[in-house]
Amino acid sequence: MRKLNVLIVFAITILSQCVWAKLSVVDSILLSPQAGNGLNPCAVAVNPTTNKIYVANQSSNNVSIIDGTTNSLITTTTVGPSYPAGICVNSTTNKIYVTSGGNNVSVIDGASNLVIDTITVGNSPGGICVNPTTNKIYVANYNSNNISVIDGATDSVVDSIIGFGYGPFAISVNPTTNKIYVANYQGNNVSVIDGTTDSIVAIIPVGYYPAGICANPTTNKIYVANSYYLGASVSVIDGTTDTVTATKAVMGRPDGICVNPMTNKIYVVNSSNKYTVVIDGTNDAIVATIVVGSSPSSVCVNPTTNKIYVANGWSNNVSVIDGNNNSVIATVTVGAGSCPYGISVNPTTNKIYVANWNSHNVSVIDGTNNSMVAVVPINWSYPGEICVNPTTNKIYVADCNGGYGTSVIDGSNDSVIATTTKGDTHDGICVNHLTNRVYATTSNYVSVIDGTNDTVMANVGTGTGLYAICVNPTTNRVYATSDWNNNVVVIDGATNSVVDTISVVSCSRGICVNPMTNMVYATNWDSSSVSVIDGATNLVIDTVIVGSHPRGISVNPVTNKIYVVSLWTNMVSVINGSNNSVIQTVPVGSIPFSIAVNPQDSLIYVSCYATERVWVLKEDGIGVEENSNPKAQIQNAKLQLSQNPFVKSTFIKYQIPATSKVSLTLYDISGSCVKTLVNEEKPAGSYNITLNAKELKTEIYFVRLTAGNFKETKKLVLMK
Repeated sequence: MRKLNVLIVFAITILSQCVWAKLSVVDSILLSPQAGNGLNPCAVAVNPTTNKIYVANQSSNNVSIIDGTTNSLITTTTVGPSYPAGICVNSTTNKIYVTSGGNNVSVIDGASNLVIDTITVGNSPGGICVNPTTNKIYVANYNSNNISVIDGATDSVVDSIIGFGYGPFAISVNPTTNKIYVANYQGNNVSVIDGTTDSIVAIIPVGYYPAGICANPTTNKIYVANSYYLGASVSVIDGTTDTVTATKAVMGRPDGICVNPMTNKIYVVNSSNKYTVVIDGTNDAIVATIVVGSSPSSVCVNPTTNKIYVANGWSNNVSVIDGNNNSVIATVTVGAGSCPYGISVNPTTNKIYVANWNSHNVSVIDGTNNSMVAVVPINWSYPGEICVNPTTNKIYVADCNGGYGTSVIDGSNDSVIATTTKGDTHDGICVNHLTNRVYATTSNYVSVIDGTNDTVMANVGTGTGLYAICVNPTTNRVYATSDWNNNVVVIDGATNSVVDTISVVSCSRGICVNPMTNMVYATNWDSSSVSVIDGATNLVIDTVIVGSHPRGISVNPVTNKIYVVSLWTNMVSVINGSNNSVIQTVPVGSIPFSIAVNPQDSLIYVSCYATERVWVLKEDGIGVEENSNPKAQIQNAKLQLSQNPFVKSTFIKYQIPATSKVSLTLYDISGSCVKTLVNEEKPAGSYNITLNAKELKTEIYFVRLTAGNFKETKKLVLMK
C-alpha cells in the first residue's frame, strides 16, 4: 500500500439529521486536451520552413497542428466533409492540402490555420503530394482510378490523368526531375507521371498492395512500402531508369514511408505493430527499429531539424523521433476520449478513470483540479466498463466488443502492464479489494481473475445474457445481472459457485451494492426502475421509479445515497437509501452511460457518451439518514475521535442516553467492513474504545456508531 507523504486534512461527517443536501453540477471535463478532439490520426506532414506539423485525424474530421519547436498542440482545424485521408504541405506558399471522404480536398492557410477553399476532385481521394517548384498538387483518387492535378495558384483542378492500374493509393513527387510516382494498391505497381506533360511514362511492378511511397530528390531513388503481411517489403526504384533495383523485407504491415534527403535515411511505419524501421539509403540496409505508438500509419520528416513524426492511429498521438540517435523524444496527444463508456474512481489517489469506447483508450483525471493528466492506449480493444482496486492501485478495463479481454493498468504510472481473459468480451467488471479478485461477465459465465498475477483462476457458469456485475467485499458475494433472463445471479466469492438467482422487473443493465447496509440495487432498463434487494435474504424488497432507461448506478455507502443515470432523459436520479425514495433529479450531458462516486469527498462523476465529457456533481452539504427523534438524540448521543489523523492508535469515545443495542464498526473507503468494535446491548453512559493501527493499512476509514435509531459516521485517517 502506498504511504501518504503529505498531511491529509480530515473532515468530520455527521450523519444524524433528516435534511438532504442539494446536488448540483460543478464541472464538466472535456476528454481531450482542447476543443477539437483528434481521433485516429492517419496522415502527417511537415512544413520545414515554419516548423509546423499537420496531422489528419480520420475519425474526427479535423487536422491537428503541432508546433515543432515545443512539440505541443497549437490548434485543431475542422476539414470535411468526412474522413480525411491524406495531407501535404507546400512550404513555399504555406498552404496545406487535405483529402477527405467523397471527392474533396480542403485547403488550409498555414498562417491563419483556417480552411480557405474546398476543391472537388475524383472519387475517394487518398494520397496527395505537391511539387513546390511547379506549384502543382497531385491527388490519387482510389475509386475513380485517376489522378487530379490542381494548380496551386488558383486552387482549381486543371487536369485529370487516367490509364492507371487499380486503386491509386499513395503518391509522391521528385521536384528535381519533375516526376510523380503513384503506388497502385490493387494493381501492385507504380505509375510514373511526367510532370511537364502530366502523362504516364512508365509502370513499374512492385510488391503486393503498395500503400506508401516517397522519393529522395538527392539520390533520385524512390521507396515503396508493400503492405501485404505475407510479403511485407520495401521496393527500391532507380529514378533514372524507373526500374526496381532492390527489395528489402520488413516486419509487420508497412503502410507509411518517408525519406530525409539530407541524411539519406528512410523511415517505414508498420500499422500492425508499434515499430518504425530505419533504412540507410546508402546501402539500403535496415539500421534501426524504433518503438512508437499503437498502429502507426503515416510518417514524415523535417530535414532541417532532422526530426521524424509518426502518426499513431490507435494511440491518438504523434511520436517525435530524433533522427540523430533514432530515439523517441516526445509524444504529442492529438486526441483523447471518444465515446466515454465506463467510469471508476480511486478514492485513495483521487484519480478518475474513464474508458473511451471509440478511441480505444482510458482518460485519467486528477480529481483535485478536475483536469486530464494522462491518456492510456488500450490497443485494438473497445474499452467498456472499468473498475479500480484502491489497495493494489490497479485498474481493470473490460473489452466490450472486440474479444480482447481485460487490460490491467498500473495506477502509479498509468500504463498497461497486462492483458488477461483474451478472446472474451466483457460487459461488466468489478473487484473485491479485500480478496484481490476481479470478476468480469461474459455472455454465459463470470471470469474470476486473481489480482496477484492477473490470471484467470475460474469461470463460473451462470446462464445467458450476463451484463453488469458488482461485489460486496464484506460478505464476499458477487451479483451479476442478466438482461436476457431478467434476474440477478448471486455468486459465493469463497467457492466461486452460484448460490441463488433473484428475479427482477426487466432487463437489468446496472447494479451496485452498499456494503454498510448490505443492500443491492439493480437498474431495470425497460421499466425505468430500480429493484432493491436485501443482501441478507436475497429478496426484492422494493422497486423505485427513476428516469427513462436507467443504466449506470453507484452508491455512496457513507451517506447511503444511490445515484442512477438514465440514458433517454439525460439525468441523474438520487435515491435515499433509508426509505428508497427519489429525493432529487439532476440534468447532465447527452447519453450518460456510467457513474462513479468518491466517498471521501462525495463527488459524483458521470461519463456522457455523446458529449465526450465527464460531468462532476457535488452536494452543497452532507446528506444524512433519518432518526425517529433526531433532535433529542443529537443533544445526548455523541461520537468523538481523540486523534485524527492518527499513527499508532486512537481513542474512540461514544456516549448514549439510554440502554440500547450498540454497534460500533470500522469501514474502509469503499464501505467494506474492516472491524466490528462493539456489537452488544449497552446501558446509558460514556465509553472509550482503543483502536490499534497495527493490523490496519495506511488509508481513510469511517467509524460508524449505531445506537437504537441514532446513527453517526466520522472520517478517520490513518498515517503510518
